[in-house]
Amino acid sequence: MEGRILEVADKLDQVYEAFAELQKGNTEKEFITMYRSALMKIKDIPLHCVGYFLDRILPDLVNEETISPVDIRRITEEALAN
Repeated sequence: MEGRILEVADKLDQVYEAFAELQKGNTEKEFITMYRSALMKIKDIPLHCVGYFLDRILPDLVNEETISPVDIRRITEEALAN
């Protein structure tokens, strides 16, 4: 259980770091890859907090009004669909 919690925390840190860079307009591929990869790993971790993050927090983040050359919403949808 502790390992799963630490894994989620680590991946959430990656999501937020990459999201902030994408939101600022940073189009470096490493941030897109980091964001997508972390989301794909998070969604498969069987913890209640993961469901809460995916259902309540992530949609608010993705739907924030930002001007970015990166389509964060599309990347998010693709990562969660896989």
